[in-house]
Amino acid sequence: MEWFGEKMLPRGLLELIYQVTPDWILPDLKVVALPRKSERGIGGRIYWHECWFMRLYPTTILAYTKHDLGVRSFNYWMDFLHIALHEIGHITHTRYWNAGYDYSYENDDNYKRYIESLANAWRDKTIAKIMIRDSRLGQPKGWIGGLPGIYLIRRGKWGRENDDGTFGKSDLTRMNDIRAYRCKGQLSLTNLIEQFQRKYSCSKLRNLRTLVKKIALELGIARRHIDKAGRKHLFFTYGESIQVGEALLKAMKGNGLLHHKERENVGLS
Repeated sequence: MEWFGEKMLPRGLLELIYQVTPDWILPDLKVVALPRKSERGIGGRIYWHECWFMRLYPTTILAYTKHDLGVRSFNYWMDFLHIALHEIGHITHTRYWNAGYDYSYENDDNYKRYIESLANAWRDKTIAKIMIRDSRLGQPKGWIGGLPGIYLIRRGKWGRENDDGTFGKSDLTRMNDIRAYRCKGQLSLTNLIEQFQRKYSCSKLRNLRTLVKKIALELGIARRHIDKAGRKHLFFTYGESIQVGEALLKAMKGNGLLHHKERENVGLS
């Protein structure tokens, strides 16, 4: 396995790709991060030319961030991870590519969806395996590095320079980025509650934050950032948020507080 332009990628991503990629692919795999946007707004592409080339477009990935799970550094990590594993997933299913692959992929929507679904299935299965051994989904602790790190600095600087004295959503996002970095968290308490409400389409409950804090304490999760005023801000790793979400669902069902149907393909997992 070889890589080029790796300084543009989040710290630790290439090591993780190496660990989860099947052995029969590694000798013929080259990962290339390109310092430009892709032609069609895609974050990654895989193709064969005497070896497998995985092209990643960091500027495109960051411009079209899809994840909104937690703080920005974790959202960036998830975007890069999803795209990289999706492209590896394509390689693992090359036996399903037919002789007229290029033509069929571009002109047959059903065939295209089928090929993409195979890559997504491998990606999701691999993420589940990563989750078993690392509740952070492979994201190293500390600064994310690469182009995502530069974007975080720029956004933080822009936020400070445009501060009008009112503490709005953008200010809270910036502060949560800092707090999460200091306590090694990936989701804030608000992030966790928002994901739970999206998944189960439940109305906001006044005591939901209190219930989550109680569950976190029972599970031994004490990942907090204490600000200058002495206020404690609760944070979670991705794996911890799954644990809390499952316990929260059980508690709400047991107390008859959850009556809405679960939405598909949205939420904590």
